[in-house]
Amino acid sequence: MNYYCEYIDETLREKWEKVVKRNRAAGFHQSFEWAKFKNQEGWDTYKIGIFDKNTNEMVGGTIMMQFSFSNGTDFLYIPE
Repeated sequence: MNYYCEYIDETLREKWEKVVKRNRAAGFHQSFEWAKFKNQEGWDTYKIGIFDKNTNEMVGGTIMMQFSFSNGTDFLYIPE
């Protein structure tokens, strides 16, 4: 099996949400709405999808969240 990763933007939102809903281990913390909420709290969010190279089907992914502190350090968090 060969896979590749791709940044997920609004154009892939529907596919992303389907993958999240299909996966019992992924809760609402992997949704676009949660990322939007965290952005409003000052977090940067990055959605990375994993795709099957043979079918170009999205098979998984994650939302990574980054919070930058005023002292120049960062906290990177991947929920659920």
